[in-house]
Parts: sequence; structure tokens; C-alpha cells
Amino acid sequence: WAMDLCGTGWLKDNRIWHTLAGWKDIYASYLEQASETGHFDVIFVVDEAAESIVGQPSFNGISGSLLSSFRFSAYRAGISFAFAEISDVASGLFPDGKLYIFLNPYRICSDTAKKLREQLADKSAVWMYGFGMTAPDDVSALTGMEILPCAPGTTQLIPNAYAADLGFAVPALFQNVTHRYASASGTPLGTYADGTAGAFTQNGRNIFWGGTSLSAENIRALAHLCGVHVYTTEEDAFFTDGKFAVYAAMEAGTKTVLLPDGTNLTCECSIGETVYWDLCSKQIIS
Repeated sequence: WAMDLCGTGWLKDNRIWHTLAGWKDIYASYLEQASETGHFDVIFVVDEAAESIVGQPSFNGISGSLLSSFRFSAYRAGISFAFAEISDVASGLFPDGKLYIFLNPYRICSDTAKKLREQLADKSAVWMYGFGMTAPDDVSALTGMEILPCAPGTTQLIPNAYAADLGFAVPALFQNVTHRYASASGTPLGTYADGTAGAFTQNGRNIFWGGTSLSAENIRALAHLCGVHVYTTEEDAFFTDGKFAVYAAMEAGTKTVLLPDGTNLTCECSIGETVYWDLCSKQIIS
């Protein structure tokens, strides 16, 4: 089946299909223990309809940072995660997440906002960048914060000592900034270069992050803030649903994965090597 790779060429290379065939036994092993839908700690929430008001190519500008390049950080954060469409989250199809990161919350209607409040009642949520056409009353109800428009531009977010202790990178460059935090209560995480609040949290549950990107390091810091387990701090590619894990080494060396029960799984990897773990039996699948 000849597929196109985002306009960069046809995948008519036999090595691709030979590689896929080699995964047959790994996939069969996964199916043996995949008796139910996977569970993910962090849900990256995308609103496909919201992109209609951005007006930029998907690989540039706002969308490029929030939706395309963001995946690079997600796979290197060492967490259990999934991407979900906002309507599915509002409908209750992803009820098991601990942390929901809303990548483009700038076109949330009041009906969706009401459903999200119900789904997020005992969860943590991060609100990225700004809110665009989302009504201010819905913004306040969703976040518990007053978040106001500010003069757009490029600036730095300078984390404070509290944020640095959590592991946030210092500093982070924010492009296309449009909103700032304006509430009187809560805990600041950092300020823009002009001193206004660009990152804030309310009780570690609702977090406003005024930029269009999050590094793997900052995703891990958010996980620590919200009580989400981090499996590895190595910035290799990692993915798990809690039962099965895939680890692709970006550098050679001893790799360690920490399970929620405190067990350490280790293996030696060469550059580019991929390891598959059955986390139930705690064995490598070859």
C-alpha cells in the first residue's frame, strides 16, 4: 500500500514492510494482555475545529508549535500519554487521565465548556497559549482564573524559584504570546520579561501556560506538580499504556524505566535500538 508521508514522498521502500513484518510477534504478545482499552496518565487535548480560526499552515507558526512539533516533546517526556480530540474528552471517552493538557483551547463553546467542567471535576488541567473565541465567562469557569488578553509578541517566561524546584527549564522562549494571568490568588510559576504573569497554578490543579510549546523537561515538571508518574527522565522516545512500553534509544547506554510500583527495569541499548517491554511480566519482548 503506497502511502504518502506528509507530501515528502511515497513509502515504496521494501525495508519498511520487512520491518513491520518483524513486529508480528511483538504485536501478538501485546494483544494477549490488551483485554481492555489502554489507560493513560496524561491526555493532550486537541480541538480540530479551533484550527479554522488560526489561518496558518500546519507546520508553521502557532499550529506548528502547539500541534506538530509538540509531539517531539511528548514522546521524550517519559510519561504515559495519549492525544485526544476535545469532543471525545467532553463526552467522557477519556475518564482515566490524571492530567489534561489543552493545546489549543481557543474555540470552546459554552456547551463543551460545561461538559468539560464535569469531566475535569477531580482532575488537573493545563491551558496552553490563549483562549481566542472562548467566552471569558467560560474561561473563568474552566480554569478558576482570570486570564486576560495582552499585547501579542515574543518574550521569555522566567520561572521563579518554586517552578525551578519542580524542574521547570530556565528560561523558556514564548512566541506569539497573547494572554497573561490576572487573578489575585494562586501560585505563580513564572513571569514574562515585562513582569506580568505568564504561568500560574491554582492548587496544582489548573495551570495556565502562556506559550505555544512545552519542552520534555517542562512536561515532566508539570507531571510532578500534578502527581503524575514519570517513567524515565532520559530524553529517549518512550510510550506506554501502563501494560506495554516501547523505548527507542537516542543515545547508547544503560536505560532505566521506573514503574509505579517502584520496580526498575533496565537494559543496555545502542543508538537507535528499540526495546519492547511487557510491563505486566516485566520482561523484554524480543
